[in-house]
Amino acid sequence: MAQLLADGQLASAAGTILGADKFERTVAVMLANTAEQSQQVTLLLTREGSTARRLVRGNLLKDESCQIIGLPLDPSDVLSAYADSASAVDYTVSRSIGGFAVTFRDANGAPKTSQAIEVTLPESNDLSADGIVISGLLEEVRDVLLKIA
Repeated sequence: MAQLLADGQLASAAGTILGADKFERTVAVMLANTAEQSQQVTLLLTREGSTARRLVRGNLLKDESCQIIGLPLDPSDVLSAYADSASAVDYTVSRSIGGFAVTFRDANGAPKTSQAIEVTLPESNDLSADGIVISGLLEEVRDVLLKIA
């Protein structure tokens, strides 16, 4: 079982969901819309005290979720996130293993493929060694991301 590092509900303004640590770590982030209306969610990554950079942004309808796994973090890295409405999206952050993957899922748990989802690969920690799996993206976006890797 994965070790839970943080959990809670997203605010409507960017707030820290996982602060800096003493050690490098690989994490999984789960975002789940518990509201009746759709929520745009944004996950930000701040590397070594620099400017926060958007890592993932997408729209979650009622009961939909987004899972980011295998995200490598350096000791000084900080994750923050926000949604359209405060307390509408639950989050968990836990330790993770394996390659980097982002999956948006519908209310039935099936991967979403019919919407544009923005994903930015982290600047450090070589992800190409583990391979990159991106699910739930339009084919054009997937092709561009795989060329970058």
